[in-house]
Parts: sequence; C-alpha cells; structure tokens
Amino acid sequence: MTACVNKKSKRVAAVVTASLVGALSIGAPAVALATTDAGIDLLAADWFDGAKVSKATDGKGGSFSDPLKATFEAGSGKYLVPTQVANQHVATDVDDNFDIVYTAANAGSGYTGLNNTWEYKSDALGLKKFTYNKSTGLTPEQAAAYFSGKLTDIEGKAITVMADSWTVSVSKDSSEPVTAVFQISAAQAKTYTAFEVNPADASDTSDTTFTYDGTALVTVSNRDKNAIQFVDQNGDVLKPANVTIKTSTGGPADDGVKEPGSYVVTFTADGKTYNVPVTVGKLDLSEAKLSIENKVNSNYTNDDEATALLKNIMLGEVSLSDMGSISVAKVSAPNGSSILDTTKGVYTVTVAADSDSGVATGSATVSYAVLDKDSLADMKVYYGKKEVTVTNGISIDLAAGQSFDASKVSVTYKAEDDKTYTLSGDQLELVFKAGDKVVDASELAKAGKYTLVVKAKPFQDFYSSNKWVSGASSEMAISVTGKTVAHNDVAFYFDGEIAGARKAVAYDGTDQLDKLTAKVLDEDGKELVEGTDYTLEVTYKGKKVEEAVDADEDNAYTVTVKPIIFTFDGSQTESFDLTIKKVQLDVLIPSTIDMKDAANDETGEIETEDEKNEFYVPFTGKAVSIPALKYEVKDTKGNCTYVDLDSNLYSVVNVKYKDDVVKEAVKADPKNPYTVKVILTDDASKNYSLNDSTFSFTIREYGHFADVDSAEWYSAPVEKAYYELYVNGISGTNLFAPKAEITRADAVCIVFNMAGGDQKIKDDEFSFSEVGGYVTGFSDVDGHAYFAKALAWAKASGVANGSNGQFRPYDKITREEFASLLANFAKSKGDYEAVDADEVLGSATDFSAWAKENVAWAKANKVMGNGGFINGTGNITRAEVASMAVNYQPQNLTGLTRNADGDIIAKPQA
Repeated sequence: MTACVNKKSKRVAAVVTASLVGALSIGAPAVALATTDAGIDLLAADWFDGAKVSKATDGKGGSFSDPLKATFEAGSGKYLVPTQVANQHVATDVDDNFDIVYTAANAGSGYTGLNNTWEYKSDALGLKKFTYNKSTGLTPEQAAAYFSGKLTDIEGKAITVMADSWTVSVSKDSSEPVTAVFQISAAQAKTYTAFEVNPADASDTSDTTFTYDGTALVTVSNRDKNAIQFVDQNGDVLKPANVTIKTSTGGPADDGVKEPGSYVVTFTADGKTYNVPVTVGKLDLSEAKLSIENKVNSNYTNDDEATALLKNIMLGEVSLSDMGSISVAKVSAPNGSSILDTTKGVYTVTVAADSDSGVATGSATVSYAVLDKDSLADMKVYYGKKEVTVTNGISIDLAAGQSFDASKVSVTYKAEDDKTYTLSGDQLELVFKAGDKVVDASELAKAGKYTLVVKAKPFQDFYSSNKWVSGASSEMAISVTGKTVAHNDVAFYFDGEIAGARKAVAYDGTDQLDKLTAKVLDEDGKELVEGTDYTLEVTYKGKKVEEAVDADEDNAYTVTVKPIIFTFDGSQTESFDLTIKKVQLDVLIPSTIDMKDAANDETGEIETEDEKNEFYVPFTGKAVSIPALKYEVKDTKGNCTYVDLDSNLYSVVNVKYKDDVVKEAVKADPKNPYTVKVILTDDASKNYSLNDSTFSFTIREYGHFADVDSAEWYSAPVEKAYYELYVNGISGTNLFAPKAEITRADAVCIVFNMAGGDQKIKDDEFSFSEVGGYVTGFSDVDGHAYFAKALAWAKASGVANGSNGQFRPYDKITREEFASLLANFAKSKGDYEAVDADEVLGSATDFSAWAKENVAWAKANKVMGNGGFINGTGNITRAEVASMAVNYQPQNLTGLTRNADGDIIAKPQA
C-alpha cells in the first residue's frame, strides 16, 4: 500500500487512539480465522479423501453458510473463493493463492469436495462473460466454449472440453438453477458438476407494466407500429425482429400484447435474443380521458344506448363498445329524466365496468349536447381588443415582459336578433398545441410556435329563440418569442469553477448536480435566471433523471439548457457532459487515527513511521477489533483529506500475523504488525475501486508513564527519552503530561540530561557556592533552584544565552527556541554543520528571523519539521521536546539506561 507521504516524513507514527475491544468484525459477520498447519501448495495432493470446502466467499464480499450449495446469478461476476477446507479430522484456512478444486459428480450438484483430478482457477471464473437464455436454454456448444481454456489439471495443464461431452439439465420454464455437467474424456467416463447459474436472462430489460387501452401494444408483425418501445441497458432503442409472444401460461398470444395479463415478448435485435416480461393492467375508467361528439337535431334513444352510445364514447381512437364488459350505468338528461330522447341540452352519461370485467375497473362520466346547430353566425376570435385569425395570430414577446393570458381570449357572434354578443372565460374551450401534441397553457411561457384551438361550449342562446348552439372550432397561430442567445454566451460551472463542455469527477455519494450551475447571457449581456428564463434538463442513458450520484465511466450525465424566454441563434444546443468516476481507494487507514497529531498541517497528509503505513492500537489484554477505515482523497495540489469508508461497503477477508492467518489480534509486538485484507461488496464495487486491499496495525503496550497512551504518535519517543535518561516525568508520580507545554528551565534540564547529566557533568566545571548556589550568569535565576546546575552548565557551554542578562526560566519555550538549544548543544559537541537555510526552508515562513539558521539545521537533520511544518513561534509540548531530543540524539552519552523498576543501570551489551 502506498501512502500519501512525502519522503521527509516526520519520524513519528500515525496511530489509532481508541481502545477497541471485541471480535474481528466491521459491520459484518465475524470472519473465522485459524492458524494454518499444512502447506497450502500441497493441499490438493496431500489431503485425505473427503476434504470439502467448508467456508468460502463469492469474491465480492459475500459469504456462504454452505459453500457446497453455492449458486451464482448470471452476469454477477461472482465466483467461489474458499477460505477454509475441512475433513472429519482437521480444518485449514486457505490463503489467497489457493485454487478452487472441484469434485466428481457422484455428489450431485454444487461443489462437494476435493480430489486430485482437475481444478478450476478461481481468479479466471468471470461469469460476466456467460449468459443463460431462459427461452433457448444452454447448448453443449455454448457450455464448452464458455469453459474453453479455463480448466486445468493440478499440474496446471489445460483441459479441453469437447461439446459432445456436455449434458445440460435445464427446464426452460423453471425458476430452479440450471446445472451443467461434463466429462473430461470418454476414457475417464467421469462426470463433473461445472456450475450452477440462476436462469435469469441477463439481457432482459426490466419488467414493464402498461394499462389496457383496447389497442395491441405489441404485435408479431408491423414492429414499427408497436406501442411499446424497447431499449437495451444503455438506453439505446432496439429494433425487434423475429417477434414471438406468449402468455404467462406459455400459450401463444394470437392478438399480441393487448388484453390485461402477463406476457413474455421474445425477439432478436443486434444479434442478441431478448425475453421481456410485459404486464398489461386493467383500464381504470376513473382516470381515463373519454370523449363523445355533440349531436345536431338528433339524439340517442333509450332503446339503443348500449350500442350507439357506447360506440360513440371514445378512449383515444378506440370505442368503449369494442372493449366489452363496459356498460352505461346512468343517464342524466337535461329535462331531469334518466331517459335518452330528443330533448335539446346537455346529457351526462356514467359508464362503469361490469362486475366480471376482465378489461376495466371503476366508472367515469362523459357529457355531450343535443344542439339546434353547431356553428355561430359571424364568429370572430379576439385576443384582448385585437381580432386574430389563422394568418393573423397572437404574438407574445417574452423579452418585453409579455406573457400569454387566456382570460384575454373572447369570441363574438351574431344572434338571431341581429345583435353581436361576446363569449369568454368558462364559456369557451381552449386547446393548445405544439405541433401535433396537445400541451398545457403553461407551456406558452417558453419561446416557440403554438396553435390555439378555440371552441364555444354548448349553451342555450336566449337571443336566438332559446336554441342550443355551440361554436365551431377556430384555429390561430401563437408565436412566443424572446431574446437571442449566442453560443459563446452560455457557460457551465462545476463547484464554482468554469468547466467547459465536460467534466469528470470522483464518486462521493452526493448528487453531483448540486455542484453544477449554468450562466446564460442575453443579447444585451444581462444574466438570465434558471427556472424563470431557462431550465436545465438532465438525461442519463437517454432518460431524464433528477440526480447524478452513481459512478459510470462509460455513460455521462448530459445537462442541456432548455430556453424559456429566448432562443439560441442557429440550431446548436448547449449541453454539458458530467462523468462520475469510481473512487480509487489507494490508501486505507484506520478511521480512529488522531488526525490532529498525525496529519501534516499544510497538506493534510497522514505521515507514518518510516513510510510503512503502520498504525498503532493500544494493548488491552483482550482481542482487538479491526479498526474501521478511512480512505485518502488527494487533490491536484497534493492536499489530502480522509473520508470514512462505510463499513457496509467492505468485509474483512482475513487477518495475518507473521504471515499466518489468525483468529484474533491480541499480541503486543511492535516488530510484527497485523495485516488486514478487505474486499468490497457488490454495491461498493459500483462506485469504488480498491487498489490496495490491505492495511497494517501494530498493538503496542503501555510504557512507563500512565498518561502516555501507547497508541499516540509520541508514545515511542517519550518512552525512548525516558530509558535514555532524558526525561523523568512529574516528580513523585508516574505521569509525564505529554501535551502540556514546557518551561524554558525544564527544557534546559532535558538538554543537560542529553549531555550526560549528573552522571558525567561535575560541579567543578562551573562556579558553585554554598551561599549563592550555582552561578548561572542570569540575574533572574536563583542559584539554588532545581534547574540551576543545568542552566549553569548550559551557560558555560554556550547552550543557553538568554537575553539582556536574563533567562526567563518560567516562561514557556517555543519550538524554535528548543531547536536553538539543540543546535547550540551540537556546536558544543563539535557536531554542528551549517546548512543553506534558504534551500532547506524553501517557502516556509513560520519562524522568527533570528532563529532561521537554527531552524534550518534542525529541519535538515530531521530534528523538527518532518511533518512538513515548522510552527517555530508556537509553544512546544513535553511530548514534542522528547521527540526532538531522541530525533537528534537517539542514544545517550552515558551508556546507562533504566530497568523495569526505573532504576538506572548499565545498558546490556548487544
């Protein structure tokens, strides 16, 4: 696994801070792991007869309760991955390189055991290449071709399977899995179970449900007239050929897909065979759009209502009388009766499905009028005060703030009294069309060409002898115009940055459309408003969608600007293609890592000890559960962020310690980390690509100090500083206070200890008196203070210089000040070599000018700045002091150390 770590990484370890105790699981069933006793490479040949695959996964994160009955769905890409093999005596865990070994067929279907005859390489299974067609079955030729070149014996030699050695057991109408068996050779006469495939045709489209409307939705011939349009998984329209249609009982559908029921439409297109299940539901009359023509000087009579009336009530172009099982339930005549007769006026008819109807449910009402005439004399149509005709239509200029107002439409006509009257509002029936398509009036808010059909509803004209009349339909054009937008006046922005015509982004589980905006300028340079002036339409695989979430590197989400109050100059369309790529999981880290202490302040990188991606968890005396995970996201500028990887997206395959698979992680061993292998689930594989499936962690015991968590990054250097006699902790306790800031006086004491302390530095090396104590040379220091000897040595050695005759011993020391103490200490030992400060520090500025040379020396020698930052003026913590001390001088100068009880002893000889 390659971490996002620069080569000047700080020499402290990234760690897991939480104490996690429990079974080995991450939101999934525990993975059983056991120490291997036998050589895996000898397993197939050396195991006792009767050995079986006792545990296995499907290669996609799933597991089997009984691997011997494993089945796979066609196109799933799953395959059997044994994780344990067992016989009656012993069970052995299987490592990653073990191949699946199948058994002789006397055990029936599935994978039933091991023998030494032949084996199938698990990493070559590739079920995505195989499709079982439920309609046509699986031929021996198909089966032989499918396994061609994939079967090997235990010596790795290829086995050729001939078509005549295959037999296929399959029921075309059965939902049971398909079993195919074969013989390796006629001479061996042994039959082997090859695979089981669920008989779901991977080429089928999704179930399709339609509502009965009296027409044949699909017919065997005249494919171009089919009401159903078939598309493949990419959204491309198919052109069906060789169409056959069967009912759910398997019989032929002579009338095609028409009557309510279930069908299977089988056809070929582009060299593939498709089996599409189609369901036709009953017509709900309450939701049907029924119509019936008005009549002039005649009427339906009560005697023929069941035939003539039903025949004239239409659902589209189909008469209700042709559907059957629908009857007239009620009639309301204008005279209040329930009888159809010759009375003029409006009749309301209720139709209902028969109780035993197989085609319809519910009821509906439809109205018609018996008229004296269906035309009005001298009828004219007005929009406002302007008369409009077919050639002299209505013009709406959206750019001028105009909009279509249906209340402005009126009709005038001349009655029999020779006067002109006006009809408007509810007295008129208005129909709007865009081409041949009927649209809602709200569509006229968009620029385009429309047709308005105006008709006077039936009414009783008191000015024409109380005759029942209506106005004939009159059509006129409506032109809705707006401003013009040029091609270069449209721009798309993604996440605030201009994105051109296309963009590829990584999956993050959010709707990427939320980050996309468009900017459209009109011809005057004014920015138009989405939702008011234009809309954005999103299509994916040819279908409109509302969000863009899942990764698909082969199919883009296309976002198109749809004008409302303007038109584009020319015929171009303005669109943007958004592709969502899988997340590349290059680096996995425990999610409980202390980001503050482990991450580089500038880049956000997690920096690990020796760049090995090893993380620490504290020893608890019990089994440690596997930490949850984060994955690394690195932008183009090299900045890293870490995102939680949902535990439902992966499973633990195994945990290894010293190359052995183990059941639990419990040993505190800093030299031997536990290595965890994980695998993505099927759902995760759609959006993630796991480049490195392992990560490691080390269990570390607590050290001398009770308040130094063994899982913190500073645990190792603090422990090291203690045993090298550099630090002693808080007097009278076993505490260290690692995150507390440290005084200038205590910092000098630590450097004094690094120089040998009381073991090497004697009082005669500097002035001392019983009365005044140690002579430090600083006016603000008491010669009897606990740190006076150390400061006297530091002053005499040139390690500490102070300022204006003072040292300020109780002030907190900064990082650059401690670096300067160490630099001066190095000079006192003759161990200092100046560096090119400008070259070492580069663009870094987080330090004082006076400390530049010392900071550069410390950074060049990996004493500080290993995390990519200096923070010279910030106060240093006790843990950081210990770390910098051992970074500069890993071994003390005395040859002494401490034992387990804290006593100072000579270091053991190597």
